[in-house]
Amino acid sequence: MLKRMVLLVSITALLLHPVAYAQDKDDTLNIRQTVTPILKGALIDDDDLRLRDDYLEKDSMRIALVDSFMADPYFLESYGEVIYNRMSEDPMFAELVIMGGEMLTPVSEGFIPKIEFKSILRPHDAPGLGLRKFLKSDAGLDKLSDELKSAIDIFLFAVVNADRDLDESYAETPRDSMIYGLASLLMDDELNEKKSVEELDSLGEIGEEWAKRMAELLPRYKLGMMLNGGRTLAGWLDNVIGRGKDSYFGEVQLASKIEFETDWGKIGVGTENDDIYSGSYVLIIDPGGDDSYNIKAVYGHTVTVVVDYNGDDIYKFTNDSLYSYTETEKILNDKPPGIGGYTYLVDYNGDDIYKGHDFSLAAGIYGVSIFKDYDGDDTYNTDTFGPAAGSMGIGILMDFRGRDRYDGAIYNEGYAFTGGLGILFDAGGHDSYLSGGKYGDILRYEDHYVTFAQGSAFGLRPYLSGGIGMLLDGSGNDIYFSDIFGQASGYWYSAGIIYDKTGNDRYQSFQYAQGAGTHMAVGCLRDVAGDDVYFSKGVSQGCGHDYAHGWLVDYSGDDVYSAYDLSQGAGSANGIGAIVDLDGSDRYYVKSDRNTQGYGNPRRDYGSIGLFYDGGGFDRYDGGPGSDNNIWIYSRWGIGWDEFTEDTTGTR
Repeated sequence: MLKRMVLLVSITALLLHPVAYAQDKDDTLNIRQTVTPILKGALIDDDDLRLRDDYLEKDSMRIALVDSFMADPYFLESYGEVIYNRMSEDPMFAELVIMGGEMLTPVSEGFIPKIEFKSILRPHDAPGLGLRKFLKSDAGLDKLSDELKSAIDIFLFAVVNADRDLDESYAETPRDSMIYGLASLLMDDELNEKKSVEELDSLGEIGEEWAKRMAELLPRYKLGMMLNGGRTLAGWLDNVIGRGKDSYFGEVQLASKIEFETDWGKIGVGTENDDIYSGSYVLIIDPGGDDSYNIKAVYGHTVTVVVDYNGDDIYKFTNDSLYSYTETEKILNDKPPGIGGYTYLVDYNGDDIYKGHDFSLAAGIYGVSIFKDYDGDDTYNTDTFGPAAGSMGIGILMDFRGRDRYDGAIYNEGYAFTGGLGILFDAGGHDSYLSGGKYGDILRYEDHYVTFAQGSAFGLRPYLSGGIGMLLDGSGNDIYFSDIFGQASGYWYSAGIIYDKTGNDRYQSFQYAQGAGTHMAVGCLRDVAGDDVYFSKGVSQGCGHDYAHGWLVDYSGDDVYSAYDLSQGAGSANGIGAIVDLDGSDRYYVKSDRNTQGYGNPRRDYGSIGLFYDGGGFDRYDGGPGSDNNIWIYSRWGIGWDEFTEDTTGTR
């Protein structure tokens, strides 16, 4: 009785959690009411699905929301839709900063204080008077409309405030060590697979020392203060874009772009022509034209804000001084650029191309980076950490319409590292999400690559808990391709989530994917509608390994699932894995009949749980223990259940 009362209290606390928002309780109850009686058939109840949050001592970076997911997988399963619906309403930049701060609330008190935004230092009332305080030259200022001069005036004072808050966030930490340390932990070298064992051991020892050092430094970083500055700038941007283009360019048409120098970088004001921007910028406002942006990041940059109203644009975010090269390896410089501060971009129309070096394209490290693209068939290309990645900060990319392509090598497309939130939101279009092909998985395979992409999150075992990575897709026949770690995977007290609302989608990965939680983490892939295809080798398709949750839930459609082993509802080493397909005539292929489709093994004096459930349709099974219209139990803590479907047509 006491055990059940504790569970009731914990569930109530989850529902009242400040970051839970308004859940769709009908869907949550649907999954819970479907799964609970099936598990009872294997003498498993909902209490057995609750993973304790005190199994290990909580480090200061542990996120409360991740603990909530571990305690209640039904809450985890519903959460992607909750955030998708919230973001579908196109929240303002400031709201996204607040939402991100709430989601990153830690279990330890005091690390992220309640965000209390200080008032902005106000400029003088006369338009442009405050500008002259910051501009190195005011040549061309008289060509701007009073409205635009006033907006830029206020912007620069907002930058002063953001600078103040960003400096305060580092008040108790050495900024150089913080930036270099986190960058070094996130970097990889494609030549590592060619190094000797001795060289790799040496690199491993260096990484271990940095991991220990960052475990000491990161808890002293004031993330709340950094978010204060991010909210200040976001509020300014919301006001500017809310007024519309005509407020600033309606009566004043520039013949050529104008640029002003400031201590934070250049301010550029564009034309309806095809403008070219090159260098370090603090602000660009462009009314139209097919523009080219070559924006160079600087060390410890504070602010870059871009507003482009129209045109097929090319954006390049470069950080040329990030590396030194030798004949054998890539070496991180002492002062990696592009880390820290705030980058906001909004593009309203056009087929755009976004290219970025490492740590770019909605990549928030010790900062906030939010991109919004409203229309067009767009391409996003990076190498490491981006697009849509966060660590000790927030990285959000929102694309509302168009057939888009996302292409990166590692740590991208909704990825989060310790203390971070990364969300890739794409509302519509037939999209391609591609990751991998560069950084070999030298620990496991010679012919596969580490990706950590597409709703993936990672923590620094055993020192620092991880973050929350999400990929949210609204519609379209989409392609997802990753390799080792990807597609709703979490590692070490982190959460990886994919929510796909509709479309005939293809998911292809190799290992630790498609709803996989490993080593005290959670991963959940939820696909609501469409005829989908899932392929992965192992530790995938609803697999929880080592005290973790891994769930794959598909609501409808004639789907195809293919895997080798430890997949399709498999629990391993005290993990909990579940695959739930509610409707459709599906096909299930596995190579192993020993640890798939409802497999749970005993470990460390208690069990692992595996659940396989198919709710309807005429299904086909090859290679595993499952069969249509049947119930099977072949392991100690696992169950497979294919709901009976009556053939009323006489064709079977």
